[in-house]
Amino acid sequence: FISLNAPMQYNICTMICFLWSIHTCQSSIKNGQCFPRYIYEDTPVSKNKNKKQSHLFTEDSTTAGLQRRDAITDEGLTHFKAAYPNETITKDDLFYYVYGILHSEDYRSRYADNLCKELPRIPCVKTADDFWKFVTAGRELGHLHVNYESIEPYPVTFKKGNPKQTEISNPEKFYYVTEMKFAKAAKEKDKSTVIYNGNITITDIPLEAYEYIVNGKPALEWVMGRQCVKTDKKSGIVTMLLKPLATLLIHWNCFKGLLP
Repeated sequence: FISLNAPMQYNICTMICFLWSIHTCQSSIKNGQCFPRYIYEDTPVSKNKNKKQSHLFTEDSTTAGLQRRDAITDEGLTHFKAAYPNETITKDDLFYYVYGILHSEDYRSRYADNLCKELPRIPCVKTADDFWKFVTAGRELGHLHVNYESIEPYPVTFKKGNPKQTEISNPEKFYYVTEMKFAKAAKEKDKSTVIYNGNITITDIPLEAYEYIVNGKPALEWVMGRQCVKTDKKSGIVTMLLKPLATLLIHWNCFKGLLP
């Protein structure tokens, strides 16, 4: 999914492994466009199985179910094969190459003016070696985006309230969050340490994690701002999110190291 009609620093490109719900993500669909790896289409077949009785007015048709076809065209693949004639490139490789390119800081800054007005145009990088680096980076980042709930959490340190070493008699009370805050070193914020609540303090958060920007703001700070207890002034409804912050850390620095 690629968001459109926004300054480049607010544009989002992300990957999901399920069909996008137009009902729950209507604003996203309106302001962006989806590019699936595969397209699934109904394939019509004749209801009349008697080949001898084929007639314009009597033969009816129905659908045999969904058939999968590549969303990447043969022409598109041929274009990139021509750029790297000695390489064996598949459509899967091309899909992840595009994903890697779209997350390249150099690409996003160089074509910022165009990207806020129109759909991305994907260039061929100069060397086959760089092409494969983008394929690898795109594949790794796609894995993180699709499987973020099952990846190994970053090994932060619990300065206080390690859930594995603390006897928790009342989990709801223990994880209850009013507002997450950064620790302070003198008058400056210490972004390597987050005070989750009065029970939990997390340290050794890599500063590189704040380089992953979503809508002009570090993803980690979005989580901190929204993963708290809030009461709607009009309805009085209380919203409480309790997932541990550590599981949402993104290995952004590792991804950048894969890019040429």
